[in-house]
Amino acid sequence: ARAERALHNWLLNTAIMAGRWYEPGFGAPPDSWRGDVDLSTAEKGRAWLQDESANWLAALRVAAAEGRHATVVEVAESLHWFSDQWIYWGHWPEVFAAAADSAERIGDPVLHATQLNYLAWARVACEGRYRDSLVHSGRALVLARGADDERQQAWAHFYSAWAHRKLAEYGAAADHMSRAGRLFEAVGDPEGGLTARHGIALILSESGHAEEAIDAFHRALEYIEQEQGHLEPHAVDFARIGIHSGMAYCFEQLGRPAE
Repeated sequence: ARAERALHNWLLNTAIMAGRWYEPGFGAPPDSWRGDVDLSTAEKGRAWLQDESANWLAALRVAAAEGRHATVVEVAESLHWFSDQWIYWGHWPEVFAAAADSAERIGDPVLHATQLNYLAWARVACEGRYRDSLVHSGRALVLARGADDERQQAWAHFYSAWAHRKLAEYGAAADHMSRAGRLFEAVGDPEGGLTARHGIALILSESGHAEEAIDAFHRALEYIEQEQGHLEPHAVDFARIGIHSGMAYCFEQLGRPAE
């Protein structure tokens, strides 16, 4: 039993350190970390997380079943930005649903709102369950307002906007995304500010306003240059791909394929 617990702890601790390569404010493992896996680069962290996914996921399931709620939440938190790099793995809804349940059991409304927002992301991005996503982001918004946490309010609006956009409910999407953008500015969240600008451009693009969307995509690129020193590099790379892809779609719609 001791050996099994040690194995599970090793898997989950290593997953946390590997995932933090992609988390704003973290990056490489600290000098104090004494792991025996080479996590010296983000790519090595990604490779370990993917190669060992069946094992650390099994360890996470055990931790949830045993009521080790703080551990479950910490693992999910450390993998939030990494999950964008591996959307089609197939298990992110399970990971974030477990973490939302654990956060609720801990009794911390901000933690609960955070994990509900991640679960809202998983329903949209991984499963295409847009109405279900709105349920989770709506609950997150209520909790975040009750706790007076503007950052999680912003993310709840962002995920609500994303779901409404996928449902072609562009008025609601634009309202939520604008609210998200203002709140991200208020709390000084640069990654949030970038995603909100990108989101506004996507709403304009998909609702048939290609010229306005191109301008909005350019503003998102200008924001990257303006905030370069404050943005997590992997978030920037991911955003640039989406922004250029979005502009290409708009130019195609306008009959300007060379651009």
